[in-house]
Amino acid sequence: MEQRKSWKVLKESVGYIKRSKLFVQGMPWHCTKIELIGYKTTHPIYLIWHNGLEVIKMIFSNPIFAKVMTYDPHAILWMVSDLLPEGMTILPIMATSNKIPVTSHTGNLEMHPLFLTVGNIQSDVWMKATSHAWSLAAFMPIPKFKVHSKYQTILQARVWHKCMDIMCSNLKVAACTGMYTPDPLRDLHCCFTPLVTYTANLPEQQMIVSVAHSSSPITLARLQEFSDGILHPPQDGKHTLHQLVEISQEVNPWDVNMFQKKCKECGLLGVHLPFWSNWMFSDPAIFLVPELLHTGHKFFFNHPLMWCKEVVRSRELNYVRVWIEPVLYRTRTKVGIPIFCPLCNLFPHAYSYPLENDKPLKAPDQGFSVV
Repeated sequence: MEQRKSWKVLKESVGYIKRSKLFVQGMPWHCTKIELIGYKTTHPIYLIWHNGLEVIKMIFSNPIFAKVMTYDPHAILWMVSDLLPEGMTILPIMATSNKIPVTSHTGNLEMHPLFLTVGNIQSDVWMKATSHAWSLAAFMPIPKFKVHSKYQTILQARVWHKCMDIMCSNLKVAACTGMYTPDPLRDLHCCFTPLVTYTANLPEQQMIVSVAHSSSPITLARLQEFSDGILHPPQDGKHTLHQLVEISQEVNPWDVNMFQKKCKECGLLGVHLPFWSNWMFSDPAIFLVPELLHTGHKFFFNHPLMWCKEVVRSRELNYVRVWIEPVLYRTRTKVGIPIFCPLCNLFPHAYSYPLENDKPLKAPDQGFSVV
């Protein structure tokens, strides 16, 4: 009798949860087949994606972020808020992606996983991977076309922009007309969703802005102008779209050969319909974040280091470097103390000392020279 009663209570509890809509269901995945008429691929093109708007709603209404969610715009978002009715809430869309291999030696399949989050979450929270503030929104395909190699890049870029347009279509509508969604405390907000940040490496940035590999994705500078010392205008979205319209009036965008030649003359890639072209309040000159990893390092080695070499000469720099005391990191383990040289990991050396050894540590003699 007691066992039957417990089963009855369990069934009633499950029914109550379903009726009260407290039963959590994940967002459905969609699979869309994409074809480019007149162009064959080695494998069919499938876009695996979530509804971008549903992803943002799920993150914005997550109770975990109730104490770290902000609703007032900061910095450049004030320009957007001035164009909206009073009392509206801005959900700044932040995106990031990177090309990764999915399979190796079994087809060499590659994809662009796309992650989304909202800028309302405090930066010290969404920057931590353990906070799970970023949500996987789509797997962007990277097809291989049966065409000449010089047309691969432009066709792949067009497919990528089409996939982004499909996944972000509802976000674009919400950025234009607004949509109602609850916050973590279940208060209803009328929200607008402009794209404010897209983090990617240099090749992806050029694909996003739809510029050629010899052009800067953040300024109008070309390859021969990179070191001229002139501050060039930003790579504004209106300027790019204006050039695309002029070229499209002369050449059919699907005449890939002629269209690509015309675009290269203007420093463009050849994507005639960028996904951000109809996304209100979104401009690549604003949402595209400069890549610090390569940009900062190249700037240092191409400019400050060259200035120092001209002022004090390489021999003096090497002499000063020798007298700089290196910093060594020690990690105590059961086996010993591994010692690592921090000089950019160019010369990894590991020395193991017993735990009872308290003698001073010596750095390796090898180093690098400024030439």
